[in-house]
Amino acid sequence: MTLSIHLTRDLEQFARACVDTGRYDSMSAVVREGLKLLREVEDRRRSVIEAAAGAVQGAEEPVEERVEDGAVGAEPPDAVPDADPRDPF
Repeated sequence: MTLSIHLTRDLEQFARACVDTGRYDSMSAVVREGLKLLREVEDRRRSVIEAAAGAVQGAEEPVEERVEDGAVGAEPPDAVPDADPRDPF
């Protein structure tokens, strides 16, 4: 596939330097590598957004449901709800 792109002078110089030093075989190889890295960044970004959305959605769950699950407002296991408040022990 043939594609024509326009780069800023700075990016073109950088890409040429990558080729001139032997790091990459061609300008196309430099652009391909850049796009692969951009894809990785975008995939990670999407994962973070999805995880944050899931956390927010979980926080919006009605309190009653979270209490039933023991997540919010549940009494500690050692609590004695019917204890006599006058009893020191």
